[in-house]
This record gives sequence, structure tokens and C-alpha cells, in this order.
Amino acid sequence: MLFRSLALQVIPGKAADGDYAGIMDLWRSLTTDPMPPGAPQEAESGMAEIPIIAIGFSVAALKLRADAAGSHVAAAVLALGGVSGTVPEAEKFHRAARLIEDAFASVLGGGQLVEMGNKQETTALHVISYLGAMFKLGPAGAFRALCAILPALKGLPKGVYRVLVVPFVRSFWRVAIERDAFAFSAPRLVERQINEALVIEGEASLLPLLTAVGRGLGVSAPQWLRN
Repeated sequence: MLFRSLALQVIPGKAADGDYAGIMDLWRSLTTDPMPPGAPQEAESGMAEIPIIAIGFSVAALKLRADAAGSHVAAAVLALGGVSGTVPEAEKFHRAARLIEDAFASVLGGGQLVEMGNKQETTALHVISYLGAMFKLGPAGAFRALCAILPALKGLPKGVYRVLVVPFVRSFWRVAIERDAFAFSAPRLVERQINEALVIEGEASLLPLLTAVGRGLGVSAPQWLRN
């Protein structure tokens, strides 16, 4: 059980470094560290979601930078798709491999990826689909997609959320205002508000950041964000 806890702390760093094979090697090791007696089967299944989400956010962050994103998609597909069928949750990893390719290296449109995401039965696969859609929907659609998945993401282990999710959200909107400023009303004002929010470190920056983005796009923020 101690090894399992330590592994969860290591996965975010490996994902940030693009070490997808290392993540899956770690997962294989985790399967030899059994859950505590009486733990529900859902707990084991939920554990499998963490490496998938971590790899998905790593690929998305690299796609934002557009440097070697294609090779990282291929590496992610290889790492996830290469999991032996004897490993617990193997089919979930194999489906994630196919979905990452669809989300980040295919001609599917944003609407198609959202539809695919809505058909997924697990949080991780739903998140991967919506992450891919964010790059193809335009700022307003991307904002809605992000707001749809953020509540579930906030329930992830803190390391995954703080090391992978928060930096991606911050970077996505910094890039969006630079590349597509005129999708926002009063783009100079919105850019200033975004930059002011980004001065705040870490997770605390998300509320002012997403509030500024939503107002600039004329998209109503969800109730959980307004509270």
C-alpha cells in the first residue's frame, strides 16, 4: 500500500517529462501491490484512470507548444497500447491508446470528439476526448468543454491536478488570447485580466482566469465556478 501511495506521487512528474513508458512500467508494478482487504473493485478501476489522465494532459500540453507533439502522441499510443492483456484494466488502456490518437492526431472535428466523449463510460476516456476537442472547437467551445471536465478533475490526487491540470489550463488560455484574440470581446481588456490572473501562482489563479475568459467570450460560467 505504501508503494501505491508513492507511485501516485511519481506519476505526475513522469508525465510532465513525457516518460509514458515509465508510467506504464510503474503501473505494472502497482498491480503486484494489492488493494487493502475489503477495498471495492471500483477503487482498482479508478486507479487505472490516473495514468491515462496524466498521459493525456502531458500530450495536450505538448500539443499547445507544437514541438514534437506528434512523436509524443506516438509514444503515448505505444505505451498504453502495449500493455499486456494480462494486466488489470488492460482493455481500458488499449481503448485510451486509440482515443489519444483520435483526439490528438486525427482529422476528427471538435463536435465529433465531444460526441465520442459523451459515449465513454469512464472519466479518463471522457476527459481525453474533451481535451482533444478543446483544440478544434474555438475558444468558446473550448471553454465549455473545459468547464464540463474540470469538476471531475478536481477530484484527482493533488499531485496530478497541481502538476498537470492547472499548468495546462493556465497555458491554454495564455496561448488562446495570443492566437485568437478577436474571439474575445474587448480583447485587450481580457488579455490584461488573463495576465493579471496568471501572476497568481498555481491553483488559486484558476478562478480569476476562467472568470475573465468566460466574460470575454460571453459564455456563462457554470455555477460551481461562480460560487
